[in-house]
Amino acid sequence: MSSPSSLFKTKLLLYFDFEASHSLDVREEPHLHFWKTTFTFSGEPVKGRIVDFPSLENAVKKDLASLPNSYLNENPDLLPATRAFPTCESLGESIAILLHEKTLPQFRAENPTLRINSVQVTLCEGERIYGSAITELVP
Repeated sequence: MSSPSSLFKTKLLLYFDFEASHSLDVREEPHLHFWKTTFTFSGEPVKGRIVDFPSLENAVKKDLASLPNSYLNENPDLLPATRAFPTCESLGESIAILLHEKTLPQFRAENPTLRINSVQVTLCEGERIYGSAITELVP
């Protein structure tokens, strides 16, 4: 019988939703949206888990604390290109870099194989879901 680790590859999904405003060249007035994000993490399990999930969730919330209730065009934690055009696509890139460079290093001692695979950003306004963009990190 094969060992389970050779049959499966496990990924963790973590969700972080927030409200923030932005403006774009097609709609210049700042306006509020609900942004739903889904992060996909992977790694080789250590002691039955990829990472301590509550600790990861707390670290993500802390590292992304500047996003809720902000004006994304002026948020200093985002890349300049994202501040210029805060879209699902550019926001996904900024968040992926933030998590890769700021959040994950604190978990490397627990699991050196931990990585972020993707960031999905979904744009919502009221009950309407406009769509999503998925930013995948190159292995």
